[in-house]
Amino acid sequence: MQNTPNTLLPPVEQGVTTLKLESVTEIDVLTQVRQTRQIPELTHQIQCDRLVYQLCQQLDVQISDDELQMAGNMFRSKHKLLGIPETLAWLADQQITVEDWTADIRRQLQWQKLAENLFGQALDSHYMANRDNYRRVALSQIVVSDLAMAQQIAQELQGQPTNLGALALEHSQNRLSRSQGGFVGIHYLTEFASEIIQAITDREAGDIIGPVEGNRGYHILRIEKWFPPYLNEKARQSLLQTTLQSWLDDTLQNLSSEPRQEINS
Repeated sequence: MQNTPNTLLPPVEQGVTTLKLESVTEIDVLTQVRQTRQIPELTHQIQCDRLVYQLCQQLDVQISDDELQMAGNMFRSKHKLLGIPETLAWLADQQITVEDWTADIRRQLQWQKLAENLFGQALDSHYMANRDNYRRVALSQIVVSDLAMAQQIAQELQGQPTNLGALALEHSQNRLSRSQGGFVGIHYLTEFASEIIQAITDREAGDIIGPVEGNRGYHILRIEKWFPPYLNEKARQSLLQTTLQSWLDDTLQNLSSEPRQEINS
């Protein structure tokens, strides 16, 4: 048997005898967020939440106490928080207060009710008239802000499509894509922005597509698999949320002529 290289020995065997776990501050968290380039994405989500709140106020979309209680009960049941001790332990683990948790549940309900208010009837009519548009697709992508970089990645993938995972981990500026080696899940075709729909509609599984310019950069895409049309209530709610998100993205893009918001130190 070969000797184990010194570089693979446990730290204690290399003279490291004491380690300690240091506390993490909010400044540490913000530093990590900055260094991992998450601030633009999080800022965008905050702006979307604020638009949703404004629209709910203008359209008189109300969240009743009963709806809030029911949503909280469903959350506790789903996460097995069946009693006060379990709930308090979960809150402590998440480092949030009851008020924080309640605010997040209210936020989710606002998104849900606003999406139904704005797009529910139109979605149902569109589905009945355009069933083929409700095919689902398993998709991988890399998103970068620089066109030259996007073209270089696309060219490399045309020759070596199996490199997509490694390239996504190294270059993708989309958090989900980067964390999952490019794969962004199975989605309805109608969930994507119009430029993505146009680019992939008539393409086959395995095709490398792009770069496609979108609101958040240049997309290099690979179709993993197509699925036939299907729509149940859970999928309908998912589509409503995606439609609202896409509409908010376009709205923010139209407002982008205003000075960009900066994060205060």
